[in-house]
Amino acid sequence: MPSTAPRPTPVLNDHCPSACPACASDRIRSVGALRYSEHPTFAGNPVSLSHAPTLMACGDCGTWFTANTVAAAEAAHLYATGSGDTHWTASAFERGKPPEIVRALDALLHPRMRVVDVGCNTGELLDFCARRGATTIGVGLSEVAGRICASKGHRVERDLGAITDPVDIVFAFDVVEHLYDLPGFLQAACSVLRPGGRLVILTGDNRSATARATRSRWWYAQYPEHVIFPSWRFWCDQGIFTNPVRLKTYAALSFRSSAKQRVQGALSILAGTGSGLPLIGPDHHLVMLTRP
Repeated sequence: MPSTAPRPTPVLNDHCPSACPACASDRIRSVGALRYSEHPTFAGNPVSLSHAPTLMACGDCGTWFTANTVAAAEAAHLYATGSGDTHWTASAFERGKPPEIVRALDALLHPRMRVVDVGCNTGELLDFCARRGATTIGVGLSEVAGRICASKGHRVERDLGAITDPVDIVFAFDVVEHLYDLPGFLQAACSVLRPGGRLVILTGDNRSATARATRSRWWYAQYPEHVIFPSWRFWCDQGIFTNPVRLKTYAALSFRSSAKQRVQGALSILAGTGSGLPLIGPDHHLVMLTRP
């Protein structure tokens, strides 16, 4: 019986930054070759990539990034046509995220706040905020996911530039690793926040024990969509926001490992075969920045 699986789209992935995309330093070096899956996808779209990707590191700010990525314009098209509702989990936010993240957000949110979720997908974080009395706005490229998010009562925009009234919080969960212009995003987020407002980011921590042990084998770097892994040093020195605070955590509750699994993960890392899963400890951080 013939296969009904969609054929992968050939995609040219030859974008190689000549300087660090975070701090613009030209002190960059190779960390090692990346190993994507045999059948990679980009935002849910099966793709066939033309070049082998490499993980790079900045000698100044410590950020990691990918060389041989899909160009930004092609990436935007893939995000817009991808089906984020099937590619990313749509479970209730408080059931999917670690309790320390839920507690941190509960401490930040208050009724009548205006909040924006960049990369809103189908609106699970916005649902969480709305249940706490916030006015919610989502920003996302996926047309499929955007329609689902809007059907739940959230305002949805294509970019931050469409938001004209100041907001209290901009969330960017599982987003910054996808960005080709991180400094531009920080400027855009700052422009929509009121003075004293917060930018709250959840992303991979490239200085975690897991990332440092696995380097170019790190599971979090093995996705064509993930093009940058900002360091904690960068978040402290980015120059736009103040009062950087972070909470070491996990991408999702399901990534927490038992003691037996942590031992298994450590042994695979020592053997030089592991990608960091099962995790030996937290490899993400919740980063909170304040607009002056």
